[in-house]
Amino acid sequence: GPVESVGSWDLAAGEQESLLSIDSNDSQPKPPLPDDGGPQSMQSMSQLLDKLAKENQEIRLMQAELQDSQPKPPLPDDGGPQSMQSMSQLLDKLAKENQEIRLMQAELQAHKEDLQALLRKSEGEVAAAGVQQQNLATENARLRA
Repeated sequence: GPVESVGSWDLAAGEQESLLSIDSNDSQPKPPLPDDGGPQSMQSMSQLLDKLAKENQEIRLMQAELQDSQPKPPLPDDGGPQSMQSMSQLLDKLAKENQEIRLMQAELQAHKEDLQALLRKSEGEVAAAGVQQQNLATENARLRA
């Protein structure tokens, strides 16, 4: 489906770093891609798709929990230049964090689409192999007759 946008949320700098380090490209080795197109590889790709979907959902839940657990900054009541500057900095920080989240979601979506394409290709190869095996069995029976 389309990449879902995430609303603004507040994070302390340390928590921002820990959330952004969840990116699977940085911390976990990529599983080898199946190359035989057999039922095992289709099953493992399907399991990998399910795992990615689950991890994506877990990231969304963690983002929502962090958003809910963070204290909201008090609104400035004097409207002075200092409070305007801090509000501007906060808005800049939130915009940057949202952009990073959107990039991570787009990357996850691209990985999901790649895996779905591989799964469809493998399913086609399995079907072709089944037809070829049936043709060989028919030819074998004809040659024996």
